[in-house]
Amino acid sequence: MELDYHIRKAIYTTVVKHLERNLSYFRNHKKFLGRRNVQVADRLMKSASEPAMNCSPPDSADKGQLEGPETSRHRSEVKITIGWVCAIAIELAAVRALLDEEYDPLPMHYMETNVYAFGRMGKHNIVIACLPAGKYGTVSAATVASETRWHFPDIRFYLIVGVGGGVPSEVNDIRLGDVVVSLPTGISGGVIQYEFGKTVSEGKFQYAGSLNAPPPLLLNALTHIRAINTKRLGAILEDIILSAGTADDRFSRPVQDRLFVANYDRLGQQESCEKCDPSMLIDRKFRENNYPYVHYGVIASGDKVIKHGATRDRIGREMGALCFEMEAAGLIHSLPCLVVRGICDYSDSHKNKEWQPYATVAAVAFIKKLLSHVPHLNI
Repeated sequence: MELDYHIRKAIYTTVVKHLERNLSYFRNHKKFLGRRNVQVADRLMKSASEPAMNCSPPDSADKGQLEGPETSRHRSEVKITIGWVCAIAIELAAVRALLDEEYDPLPMHYMETNVYAFGRMGKHNIVIACLPAGKYGTVSAATVASETRWHFPDIRFYLIVGVGGGVPSEVNDIRLGDVVVSLPTGISGGVIQYEFGKTVSEGKFQYAGSLNAPPPLLLNALTHIRAINTKRLGAILEDIILSAGTADDRFSRPVQDRLFVANYDRLGQQESCEKCDPSMLIDRKFRENNYPYVHYGVIASGDKVIKHGATRDRIGREMGALCFEMEAAGLIHSLPCLVVRGICDYSDSHKNKEWQPYATVAAVAFIKKLLSHVPHLNI
């Protein structure tokens, strides 16, 4: 009896369990297996796995020494309904820090080039894909997203979440650590390609790269979020951010937030602004708290990094843009998306990476709150 138990356990752990996982992968990707083949394989696998899974040790006294099959939760047990695209490692770290549950990954098809993380945020099951190291911009984002879409056909919408460069103005008091959310305006769907357009009379450049608006489901959820008082929402986001910081101290909020006049560039090639003229700083209204504020409107997307204050202000005025980023334009043409950016710099020569972790986790915190207003999708 004891020998029979060990044989069954060995067969399950070394053979049947791996076949089950691979079958789950192919079941989710019907391009590899026809429906009838999947049904036949399911029946065969059930007959093979049940005897192994239902076996028990010969003596109850041995329960502490003999363990049954591994029962950790895998992606095959859930339906992935949300795709999440990150550009850099700190953005991936922020998402994982705020997942309510992270799932074990499954072996992927041998032609797969993406590396995924899987998890749950609230009631929603998410697949997270990050751009390859050193490969940024719209083309790389489009490649990653299209491959994700091919492997996970149940995805209803995508979230493009991470850092962006702010466009502060007298109208929009955007600070480091604030969050910008793409929202349709009268002339755009919330994201505009600032490099796409045409030159018209008098040499003026006319932008023509307005992209699709977020799906109605997310726009309805945004209405509920916008109904929350600004300070109250900021306090909610800060509480979520603090929960991430308990596990990773990289997400603590920096102290220094300095905005220089647009036509004053950093001196030379120095790494910091320690030698920059403090008289060139813009005196801004004091904020009574350090909560992240949320701004809604146009996000400018393109393949160029904007590091010039005057250029930032010009494009910001012409487009009504609140921030710049480099990935969204590669996805929104063909996929239902919402773009959310945490402000880590002011798109000028004084930019650095000090605020990237906090800005990223602030954007993820906003998404976590937003998803609490999105109904669970049963597929």
